[in-house]
Amino acid sequence: MVWVATFTGIRTLPVPEYLIRIKRPRPFRTEAWFKQVRTLNRWKTAWYHHLNSRTVTAEPAGEEEQLACCLISAALHGGLC
Repeated sequence: MVWVATFTGIRTLPVPEYLIRIKRPRPFRTEAWFKQVRTLNRWKTAWYHHLNSRTVTAEPAGEEEQLACCLISAALHGGLC
């Protein structure tokens, strides 16, 4: 409709004489990405199960395990993975 109105002189809109092509970046969500995310989600579920299976009578986690849990949580929930 715009080109008809411009052609007949009803409206004067600047229409480029050639097509403008803009390249989009390739999507980062490829098949390999989905496979890696699936593996990561399985691992995260197993980690959550491990955390939830600890009982009250179990010995408290050591400093190294606490640091590891903090780093894992930061990586998973902070957007690094």
